[in-house]
Amino acid sequence: MSLGNSLTFIRRYLSAPATIGAIAPSSQRLARVLCGPFMARTGSARVLEVGAGTGAITRYLGQNLRANDELDVCELQPALAEILDRDVLSVEPLATARAEGRARLIRGRVEEIDAPGRYDFIICGLPFTAFAAPDVRRILGVIQKNLKAGGVFSYFEYRGVRRLACTFLRGRGGLRVRRVSRLMDREIAEHEIDRRTVWRNLPPAWGRHWVFRDAPGEGAAT
Repeated sequence: MSLGNSLTFIRRYLSAPATIGAIAPSSQRLARVLCGPFMARTGSARVLEVGAGTGAITRYLGQNLRANDELDVCELQPALAEILDRDVLSVEPLATARAEGRARLIRGRVEEIDAPGRYDFIICGLPFTAFAAPDVRRILGVIQKNLKAGGVFSYFEYRGVRRLACTFLRGRGGLRVRRVSRLMDREIAEHEIDRRTVWRNLPPAWGRHWVFRDAPGEGAAT
């Protein structure tokens, strides 16, 4: 994107964290990158998708669920949850898994999920740079708590957006993003095990994978 278009996107992306998670649905290439650790599993797995949106990644997960896998899909926005309910979880291949109790829709905030150590994989589509640092710490703490020891947390961020936002945004919005960016940089340095670039996405994105090094309740994410 040009600088002008990049700034326009940043303003839109950061203006309404409750409603805007992405400028466009995730591409299939990004879905493959985010689901890479899940695809490499050797046995059955429990997966949580957070901020599923219109279901681009959910569909990919559904295509690759095995007979004993379980998938929970969490979405806060009612309109998006309806799309997931009607157009994704109610059609094959996920309809069968849902009827068997292996796929379910969680309508609400990820902070409301209290299932310590339940999930082998958590895949997140939330726009962390659109929230305040305390909210990001709280969300990361919930994700860490609900992951099994050694489980993989995967999420994406648009290439360069944090740097551009930190450079060009002023006032309270700029301060908020800089605080979040510092927090994320610390967490990335501590926990990231892999990062892949997906150029064929709008905008280009990094798919990041973490394994939390400390026990739940420790470290900066608490």
